[in-house]
Amino acid sequence: MGLDVNDNNVNINLNDNIDNNGSALEWPILLQGLFPMSQSQSLDPSLIPISFIVDKHRRLSEPFYTSAPPHYILMAPKLRHVLGAEQFDRELLEDIFKDVEFMQRVTKMGRLNTLSGKIMACLFYEPSTRTRFSFEAAMRRLGGNVLTTENAQEFSSAAKGESLADTIRIVSGYADVIVMRHKEEGSSALAAKYSSVPIINAGDGMGEHPTQALLDLFTIKQKLGTIDGISVALVGDLKHGRTVHSLAHLLAKFKNVKIYLVAPKVCPMKPEVTDWLKTQGVELVETDDLNAVLPLVDCVYMTRVQKERFASMEEYEQAKGLC
Repeated sequence: MGLDVNDNNVNINLNDNIDNNGSALEWPILLQGLFPMSQSQSLDPSLIPISFIVDKHRRLSEPFYTSAPPHYILMAPKLRHVLGAEQFDRELLEDIFKDVEFMQRVTKMGRLNTLSGKIMACLFYEPSTRTRFSFEAAMRRLGGNVLTTENAQEFSSAAKGESLADTIRIVSGYADVIVMRHKEEGSSALAAKYSSVPIINAGDGMGEHPTQALLDLFTIKQKLGTIDGISVALVGDLKHGRTVHSLAHLLAKFKNVKIYLVAPKVCPMKPEVTDWLKTQGVELVETDDLNAVLPLVDCVYMTRVQKERFASMEEYEQAKGLC
């Protein structure tokens, strides 16, 4: 997944005309779906004037100019679609984290042309700023192109009654990968059923948001140095918040993690999530008392109470301001 190397060194091509930090987490996720398995990839050196040597520890050398065709080896991707956090085992998570650390260094030097000629479609039926921009920035910094709609519910053929299945059939003919956000839980799995290209779930209603959870997990690891043995408080609207559903699944991949579920009584964590966590041996504490939990944890993951997902204003008023 992402970029890997042979026994010695490989060439990674960079363009030196962009020096901004990109969205490093989304890079390996896009690479998961867009590269053929176990193939060596050659790129036209005229398109990418600067090369860097990368050793097997993902250290970058100083840049040098080269006219030789660059080559690198890609490990076989484990995933075709990214639909939910349960798809990721610990080994894959650790590999992605290594790639993210590598990409963070790359973004300070330039951009890759790894996905030159590839097109990503951002199909967003719900509002988004950070998720959509992070994927678009990642795709462009990997050398690819983007098709995007920020309100597909109103500004696509969905407004004329087209089904999601038909939309996906059409859009997958235009793009090499689809990043989709939708208001309905399970919509990404439905899209994957009808798509001829990889689907990345950027949020499906009250279901999951796996790529956000990957970023959050990586941030926790960066700040604390480890995930094994930590105590985490997941706070807020745990019933409707898709990010906490995905993050809880990812935390369960690590050893001796204790999770405090802190939520108003009207929006506790979904039973299917807590039941699954218990089968994984995760120690759980459910409470609505955040002040009692704060001294006991290493990390607080705070989410908002999601007004737009409550069945009634009465339920929302009961939850508002409690977290």
